[in-house]
Amino acid sequence: MKVVEEVELAATPEVVWQVIGDFHAMAAWHPGVVESRAESGGKVRRLVVPDGAEVVEEQLDCVDAMACRYTILDSPMPLLRHEGLLRVEANGAGSRVVWSCDFDAPEDALDAVAQGMSFVFRSGLASLKATLAG
Repeated sequence: MKVVEEVELAATPEVVWQVIGDFHAMAAWHPGVVESRAESGGKVRRLVVPDGAEVVEEQLDCVDAMACRYTILDSPMPLLRHEGLLRVEANGAGSRVVWSCDFDAPEDALDAVAQGMSFVFRSGLASLKATLAG
């Protein structure tokens, strides 16, 4: 199943990437992350969410200068497979951030996981927009 959320920003792609391009800086811009700890030489991050639960993600590669792929290794969600992509694109004088993932989950959990992913993406992108608006 695929989930895609996006936001248009007045900031240039370079300014946006300065905020979100650091794999371990998610706690600085996403309201659902209270802490991000680097592990495995920096390739893995352990995200702590407000209720204390943890999500472990591994950076796979950077597709280009402003797009990186990652996977969820461990999560409270019943994921069987996950690949996410966070991308910043030029959009006129500003930019567009597209956050997407493709995942598999047990059939009875697919909709709930998709709704959860969509919420995480939307809340993060709204916070990013507010952060960059000053």
